[in-house]
Amino acid sequence: MNFKQLSAAFLILLCLFVPGALAGAGQALHDSRHYDPARDPFQDLDAAADRAASANKKVLVMVGGDWCSWCHILEAFLAENPDVKNRLYGTFEVVKVYLGEENYNEDFFSYFPDLNGVPHFYIVSAERTVLGSQSTAELEKSRSYDKGRFMSFIDGWSR
Repeated sequence: MNFKQLSAAFLILLCLFVPGALAGAGQALHDSRHYDPARDPFQDLDAAADRAASANKKVLVMVGGDWCSWCHILEAFLAENPDVKNRLYGTFEVVKVYLGEENYNEDFFSYFPDLNGVPHFYIVSAERTVLGSQSTAELEKSRSYDKGRFMSFIDGWSR
C-alpha cells in the first residue's frame, strides 16, 4: 500500500469513527442521571448557550439533585417515553444544576426567579436571558408525569 492509499484508508476510518465518538461524548451530558454538586453551573450554562445559539435552540436549566425522588421519576419518565425525551433535547440544550445540602449554588440561582421545589425548569435564551420558570409539579400525573402536558410544555417553547 502506498502513502496515498494509506492516507485514504485513514481518512475513511476517521470519518467512520470520529462522528460516533463525538456524538457519544455530547450525549453523555444529556443522558446523565446525575446532578453534580461540584460542577460549575456558570460554565455549563455558557457552554449550553453557545450550543443553543448555533443550533437555534433555547437552554433548559433542570434544577434538582440525586437526593430528589421526583428527579429520579422524571428521568424514568423520559427513559420510558423516548418521543418526549427526543423532543425535549431537540428543542433545548439541557443543563442539570444541583441544588441541595452539598451545594446550594446561591450565586448562580441569584440570577433566576425563586423556585418552590425541585425538579424545576428555567428556560434561558442563547443570549442568556431568563425567558421562563416552570414548576414540574404542573406536569405531574399521579406518581409520574403527564405526557400530554409535558409535550405541550415543550411545544410552547419550540416556537
